[in-house]
Amino acid sequence: MELEGGSLGRSFRYTDPLSERQPELAGQRPLDNLSPGTPVLRLRVHSYPLAPLTRAWPAQLGLHVDLHGGLPTTVRGGPEQPVRGRQSQGQLLLGGQARVPVWALECLPRVAWGLHGWTIAPVDDGAPAFPNLAYEFVEVGLRVRGVVDALTLEGDFAWRVGLSAGEIASAAWFPNTSLRGMTVGVAAGWAVHPVLELRAHLEFVRYGLSFHPDPSGPPERVVGGATDPSVLATLGLRWRLPGRAD
Repeated sequence: MELEGGSLGRSFRYTDPLSERQPELAGQRPLDNLSPGTPVLRLRVHSYPLAPLTRAWPAQLGLHVDLHGGLPTTVRGGPEQPVRGRQSQGQLLLGGQARVPVWALECLPRVAWGLHGWTIAPVDDGAPAFPNLAYEFVEVGLRVRGVVDALTLEGDFAWRVGLSAGEIASAAWFPNTSLRGMTVGVAAGWAVHPVLELRAHLEFVRYGLSFHPDPSGPPERVVGGATDPSVLATLGLRWRLPGRAD
């Protein structure tokens, strides 16, 4: 089990809007969504329920849960833009993984269902400047771990196949939206006790959205797509019960 706290920074930006090709439409470009550093708490659990019962290969099959949430923060359309609302964000991953020893390394392939979302409360009663986002996806990933004495080093990569993008894919915004994403992470831990480890973790997540717009639609909705990268840096603890979880 891993419990971590840290900060998340995010920058949602539209790409290839019609206003960039027709300067007279500059005022009709949709607003980007820039978030300051958001305080985040993260809990990850990796459990191998059959490990206490057998030494055969089923003992290496486990469950994977990843949950994090952030405190509400203000959101702007750009560095000099006024505050447009308050935003809350969170992520949930549920899936399975396996432990596969390869030489001195431990490889952990996994498959999970995930939901990563941002909910925005506007500052006034007018039309919302940003859509709520709820990225639903299937994640296929691999974590690699190496241990040298008390030091643990990890690398992680995953590809996210989009299933749904939430409100941004509605008829009011960009109904033809398609979604894909990826994550890359590195972590280091130092064992201070046989079952307790101090950890530092850095993770980069990037989503790409293609809107496939209708050229006859309103100018502010004729946009090619968007990029949605974020960086999460955390410090925390890992508690490990031998034979049951990591």
